[in-house]
Amino acid sequence: MSNAIAQRDTLSSSPRVPRDRVSIVAGFADGQRRDVVVSPLTYLGNGYAASAAYDHFGTRSAVAVVATWDAQRLRPQGNVNEATELVMQGGLRAAALRSLANSGGWTLSAGASAGLWGVGTEHRYPAPYESRAGFFAVFATVGPAVELRRPFLGGAARLELDAPAFGFSDRSYSETKSGQPLWSVDRVGLREMRALNGALTYAPAPLGRVGLLFSYRFSILDYRDAQPLRTASQSFSIGLTRYLGSSPPRR
Repeated sequence: MSNAIAQRDTLSSSPRVPRDRVSIVAGFADGQRRDVVVSPLTYLGNGYAASAAYDHFGTRSAVAVVATWDAQRLRPQGNVNEATELVMQGGLRAAALRSLANSGGWTLSAGASAGLWGVGTEHRYPAPYESRAGFFAVFATVGPAVELRRPFLGGAARLELDAPAFGFSDRSYSETKSGQPLWSVDRVGLREMRALNGALTYAPAPLGRVGLLFSYRFSILDYRDAQPLRTASQSFSIGLTRYLGSSPPRR
């Protein structure tokens, strides 16, 4: 799941109080993708990434909604030609988690996630062709989610993972792929799609209600359909968090 699902801070022995938090982070991203329908080559590149999240924490549970976005410019691996890919992707995900175990400072939580996410690509061919081909892919999925966190250096470190497992997809190409309908929604499962999203975040102890958030986020997709697609991306970001409500986080 996304990097901005907020982790709980190091608390004293007193009970945790429900609270809300808003996080905004921005940074750099790089990606790797292979779309055999467009080209047999693997494309690599970098760009920018950002995310915003709203989180609600209860005594033993958490609910979070996070929006992510990134844009990258990719070139063929090894620069074998002058083609380029301009990629923009984003999504909206929600997760509900419940604490399962707490031992030695480690807390394990598990639950479910649901997401709506997509990617748009413009593939530009060099001379003598001087042409372009575009497509977009949209997915609506559900799947399991887990979280592992612990206090660290006065703040809180957190690892989160979610695996989109079932849902629907639409994969459409531009007019350069004649005969294909604009919308063609298909059901997908583990046979057609294998994906994993993850984030490693660290939040130092906040100053009052405001604090910093450092994050590393990654996603992997292996889409095995009539139009196979393999992608991998990662981002490094830093941003701010703001705690809301009448009960700020205790130290």
